[in-house]
Amino acid sequence: MKLKIMITGHKVHDVGYRYHLLGLARSSKLKGFDAENQIADVKQHVEVLVEGGDAAIRKFGDIIQIFRTPGADISDISLSSYKKWAMKLAEYSGWCTNIQLNMGIQAILDSNKIIERVDSCQEDTIKAVQENWAFFAFYSTMLILMAFIAFAIIFTAIGTDFDLDFAR
Repeated sequence: MKLKIMITGHKVHDVGYRYHLLGLARSSKLKGFDAENQIADVKQHVEVLVEGGDAAIRKFGDIIQIFRTPGADISDISLSSYKKWAMKLAEYSGWCTNIQLNMGIQAILDSNKIIERVDSCQEDTIKAVQENWAFFAFYSTMLILMAFIAFAIIFTAIGTDFDLDFAR
């Protein structure tokens, strides 16, 4: 028996629906399975094709009505027959694994770019601190020297003997 399931809603993509359905298909002992994300009329669809024994297909049709993917916003689940073919369940599972690995590889590459940017920002920050530290040290020294000169002028003006000989 063959069954086409069309799951429609505002949010049925990017919530793990196809992987959820794959798990349900395995537990229902289906032989064929294919699921594809589609968009039509501003709504998201997941088209699912399944093949298997009559009892397994009926069981799957019942299960998908009850066990829905968390995070999905579903407006309709329709069931109909079809004439196309569906991949073997293991082939679809392998295809999903390949897709997830490719996404994982891209995420790793993207994270490496982020790490490089963070490293670059850290280097810029260290350089700025070093440059500002030299600026701060120079002006701090100048302020101390100016304060020393100001005290010397004040003590001289009020007639106090101001001796710079600290060796005594």
